[in-house]
Amino acid sequence: MKNNYQLATDRPVAAVVERKHLDSDTVSRTIQAVTQLTSGNVFIINNKTLDIPKTSLEKYCENKHGLDCNNQSVNNNTLYNTCCLFSDFLSQIPVNRRLEYSISYDFEINDQSGKKVLYNHKITPLSLSQNGRIEMSLCIASVSMSKSPGNLIISSKLSDIIWKYCKESEKWHPEFKIKLTARETDIVRSYLQGYTIDEIASKLFITSATVKWHRRKLFEKLNVKNITEAISCLVINNLL
Repeated sequence: MKNNYQLATDRPVAAVVERKHLDSDTVSRTIQAVTQLTSGNVFIINNKTLDIPKTSLEKYCENKHGLDCNNQSVNNNTLYNTCCLFSDFLSQIPVNRRLEYSISYDFEINDQSGKKVLYNHKITPLSLSQNGRIEMSLCIASVSMSKSPGNLIISSKLSDIIWKYCKESEKWHPEFKIKLTARETDIVRSYLQGYTIDEIASKLFITSATVKWHRRKLFEKLNVKNITEAISCLVINNLL
């Protein structure tokens, strides 16, 4: 696969990064804590160099969505291919910055009744091997807010750029993160809190017409049709 990362600001570093080992007890306690704070299923991906035919998974939580975790919510082929793409991408990033990145993607599975459900995996590295490859990662599996499978996105909280994968060209394409204005953020947060347009206007000391104007501008910015799609887009792209 051809690389087209062009990470001008991510210049390689010569210094060797000190490795931080994660003991099993610490990992177990961490996963248990994360499980209590999320509605998704939480997994540890243990795949030191990604040179094995199948990714090894350990489940640290109860199944919360009526799925067969051993066969359905963990689609090994899709997961393995995604980890390979992620590893290849990270090879272009300086070692001391690789733990800053995460990848997410959507895929279809069947629930216990046989009904198809669109699911999402969000994967972030926990540790690297001595050669800088992913050794252990955290995966949160949850019901997707997208409309279709795919949607491979790599992002970093410390970067204004996200990378979207194009299956046809087999390349990652950079896009600048969408930035909300302070007023747009206030309005979206108010919607999430259950406020109506009139209540938002009263809360923000503006008119209902002004709320509708900001909402319309937000829809145009996100290329969506309603507030539900807007919130989904913001969540998917880690903008909230």
